[in-house]
Amino acid sequence: MSIETQDVSQEMDDPEEWAEENPTAMQRIATLENEVNLLKAALYAIPAALEKEKIDIHKHLENFQTLQTRLTEISATTVQSNQRVEKLGKQVEVVKKDTSSWLMISIVVFGIFFIVSLFIRAG
Repeated sequence: MSIETQDVSQEMDDPEEWAEENPTAMQRIATLENEVNLLKAALYAIPAALEKEKIDIHKHLENFQTLQTRLTEISATTVQSNQRVEKLGKQVEVVKKDTSSWLMISIVVFGIFFIVSLFIRAG
């Protein structure tokens, strides 16, 4: 789109007459006015959009902080659970050792009773 330069040194006595004589210039002026109005509307909309973005960022920040707090709580709970699991594992090992000891004792006692009962039957 090229812009034609015209000599406007003469005074415009009648703008309507000038508009009739220069329809291309009038169309260009109308187009420019529309573009300026659109730019003004966009400029007026920017502060509201920025405020909305600011509110959204604050909400997201609050959500992030809540999630971070919950993650810290979950981490602490996980550490406690791991400690309990380790403690239970140690207790299971103790029970296994005790069980095997009692099993050996019962086998020995059963063997002694069996031998004594054989002597009693034989005698």
